[in-house]
Amino acid sequence: MRRSRLVIAIILGLVLAGALGASAATNLTTTSITYTKYCDSFGCSVQWNSWVCNQDTVTRSFVQGTYWGYSGSISTCTGRWDSMNSTYLPANTCQWIMTYGPGYVGSKVSPGTCFTVKSYVDIYCAVSETNENDNTVTQTLCIN
Repeated sequence: MRRSRLVIAIILGLVLAGALGASAATNLTTTSITYTKYCDSFGCSVQWNSWVCNQDTVTRSFVQGTYWGYSGSISTCTGRWDSMNSTYLPANTCQWIMTYGPGYVGSKVSPGTCFTVKSYVDIYCAVSETNENDNTVTQTLCIN
């Protein structure tokens, strides 16, 4: 009986230590924004693509917001956004995360229109990250 309690205590300790170690390494980053456009005779619809990395040892769900000066009508703990996406990334991976831009949110735009686009990624403002300063990137993009 004592031996089984000891084994359970050791296993529980390892599980807790692993969980604490994972949260201590939590960090999401975003470093780049691109776009995909779909144009017709009425103008262009745009999708923003943000490069997001999960530098944690566990899969993380998160919210990614994009702002380009439309209305900022989506209010979250990270600020005001024009569009957002909620998804997850496996541990130690990066991928492009898409949010809708002009033409999907608001009117279509003419080719050649330029935007200052800001992308932000966070774990629902609920988990402290090792670096909160690399959660955002801002770029000027022209729809050509």
